Amino acid sequence: MFVNCPKCGKAVSDDSAFCPYCGAAMNTQPPQEPAAQPEPQKPASQPANNAGSSVNPGVKPDNYLVWSIITTAMCCVPFGVIAILKSNEVDSLWNAGKFAEAQALSNKVKNINLITMIVTGAILAIYMIISFIIVLAGSM
Repeated sequence: MFVNCPKCGKAVSDDSAFCPYCGAAMNTQPPQEPAAQPEPQKPASQPANNAGSSVNPGVKPDNYLVWSIITTAMCCVPFGVIAILKSNEVDSLWNAGKFAEAQALSNKVKNINLITMIVTGAILAIYMIISFIIVLAGSM
């Protein structure tokens, strides 16, 4: 039986230790299949890259949780509670690897808080103006 030389490729008797043509050492053992390599695992700190997410996530977006709590306590409870729930979803989406969706939800939470505070501030300003007018009218 013959095997091919690993260096020159010529047929050499399988009982030869060296190739008679080029002098290369012959592998006297039958070729073995390489052991299956385990797939490299991603580090635990790196979230999985799911569909709909960006390749380079960049910086984690703010979840605006503090502003949502302030909105709930000072302004408007229903919109504040919605903002708190959405704030928690931002972190969940980011940890799930849905970076673009987390960024979009972060912007939505920011807008909910901003609009709620502006509307509440406008209502308070109108209330103060009306109260001031009533006090002035009562003193005349």
